Amino acid sequence: MTTTALDFKAATRTVSGKQVKYLRLEGQVPAVLYGNDKQGQTLSVDAREFGKLYHQAGGTTLINLGVDEHKPVKVLIHDVQLDPARRTVQHVDFLEVNLKEKLQTEIPLHIIGQTDLVDVQEGTILAVRDNVEVECLPEDLIQEIEVDISALTSFDDAIRVGDLKVPAGITILTDAEEMIVSIIPPRSDAEMEEDLAAPVVEGEAPEVENGGAEATEEEVAAPEKE
Repeated sequence: MTTTALDFKAATRTVSGKQVKYLRLEGQVPAVLYGNDKQGQTLSVDAREFGKLYHQAGGTTLINLGVDEHKPVKVLIHDVQLDPARRTVQHVDFLEVNLKEKLQTEIPLHIIGQTDLVDVQEGTILAVRDNVEVECLPEDLIQEIEVDISALTSFDDAIRVGDLKVPAGITILTDAEEMIVSIIPPRSDAEMEEDLAAPVVEGEAPEVENGGAEATEEEVAAPEKE
C-alpha cells in the first residue's frame, strides 16, 4: 500500500544571511531543495501552510513540490530546524528523489492495541524504539508501521523488529533481534518499601525522570541555515 503524494507550493528565495529574519517576520520560512544530482536551490515556504503539511506528511510521505510556476518534483521533507524555545520552524530541507532508485530512511513506529498486562495487571509499556531503518523505492514508503501490543500475553514477552509486518517492497535494515516494546510488571509493595529504605549516598545527584532539563536530540537546534 503506497501513500498518495501531497501537493505543496514554494517560491524561489533571493535573500540570504541575516536577511532571512525578515522572511520569518512576514510568515515565511527559508528552505533548500537539493538531491537527484541537483545543486541546492534556495526557497521560501509559507510557515502556516508548511506546519499543516509537516503534521500530515512527516518525513516519509512523498510531496509534489511546485516551485514558482515550474513542474512539480517529488520530494521528501528531509530535515526541519526548530527554534528550541518557541518550537517554531526556522528552516526546512527538501530532498528531491528519483522514483526509480531505492532510498534508505527511517519509518516511525506506532503502538496500537490493548493487553490485559496493562489494563488488568497494571503493567507499564516499555517502548525501546520509535522507528526502524528501511530501504525501498520512494513510492513504496508508508507513513508509519503499527506495533500491536495485544500480541503480548506474558511479562516475559516482547515484540522485536523481526516481528514487524510491512508491505512488499519495503526491506527493514534494523537488526531483527532488537526489541521494540515489552510490558514491565507492576512493582510490589515490598520493592517500593525497599527503595524508600535505601540510604542516600551523600553528594550523589538525584536522578531526573522525564521532564527534567536535559534536552532531547530533536530539541537541540542545528546551526542556523541560510
